[in-house]
Amino acid sequence: WRDGSTRLSPYIRFGVFSIREVLQAVEASQTLVSELAWREFWYHIAHHFPETHERAFQQKRRHIDWENSSELCEKIEAAETGYPLIDAAIRQLKTTNWMHNRLRMVVASFITKNCLIDWRWGEKFFKKYLIDYDEAVNLGNWQWSASVGADPKPLRIFNPLLQSEKFDEQALFIKKYIPEIAHIIPKKI
Repeated sequence: WRDGSTRLSPYIRFGVFSIREVLQAVEASQTLVSELAWREFWYHIAHHFPETHERAFQQKRRHIDWENSSELCEKIEAAETGYPLIDAAIRQLKTTNWMHNRLRMVVASFITKNCLIDWRWGEKFFKKYLIDYDEAVNLGNWQWSASVGADPKPLRIFNPLLQSEKFDEQALFIKKYIPEIAHIIPKKI
């Protein structure tokens, strides 16, 4: 797995580093500047649209008939979905209280688009475990993933198998968090 993360989010979340300090230190990194801008955008949305705490930003998407299978919710929380990348990401979350941003998007997409579970359930699930939990950012990102938020794309789907092939081609991340399948060749995983 290509981590590539600064792992600054808990330090930003708890005010160890200010956004200005981080921005000055990383001005050359357009990716990081963009991520910081998204963070500030979600604060803007939370401040000006406080109702998005409990309901979708997009009015036309507020009445989605989520299936909310309790069986699927239990499998997700137990990291027993049968999708190695999803299960490894959830194990990482539960053991380290952190998850890489790409994995957050893949898991959120899986929960909302594949399992048809309400984004609010997923948001609460992440809230329960994330060390860098930030309500405005988490709510914004979950609505983004579910395509009900301020930046909607109905077909924004992260296929866990393709994401695994692209970012964990040797299944190193998966094998780290699911050691019971470490003996299986990456292609079969």
